[in-house]
Amino acid sequence: MQRRSNLRQLRLITEISMTPLVNLLLVLLLLLLFLLAGPLVQGGRTTSLPDAGGRNAEAPPEAVAKLAVGKDQSLSLDGRPVAPADLKGTLNQVLKDRPGTGVLVQVHRELPSQVLVDLMDTLRQAGVQKTAVTTLEK
Repeated sequence: MQRRSNLRQLRLITEISMTPLVNLLLVLLLLLLFLLAGPLVQGGRTTSLPDAGGRNAEAPPEAVAKLAVGKDQSLSLDGRPVAPADLKGTLNQVLKDRPGTGVLVQVHRELPSQVLVDLMDTLRQAGVQKTAVTTLEK
């Protein structure tokens, strides 16, 4: 019978392998580098918003004329009915009497948008510089 040697017997490893430890340290070092370098790269992108009361803000109009447009496309300027054909002439007269007048356009909710576009074109042709648009409840 043959004898077997003790060389093939399993031995306990009593030393720590350094390769996984070095790999772990390198990964942690890269993570730390990205965490520190990330804000530095994005730090150059700053935006400044204008102040609400800054010098770029437009001055409000000196006077405001209210132009109401009903559901049936009837027009009234400051409570007085105006024919659509006479609107441009009426606005020219208002701007002649009070230069710098703004127009507040109040339209009905169910009014087609093309009517509003045509009305704004008429306001521009009449020389109105400042306009605002709101909707009517009724």
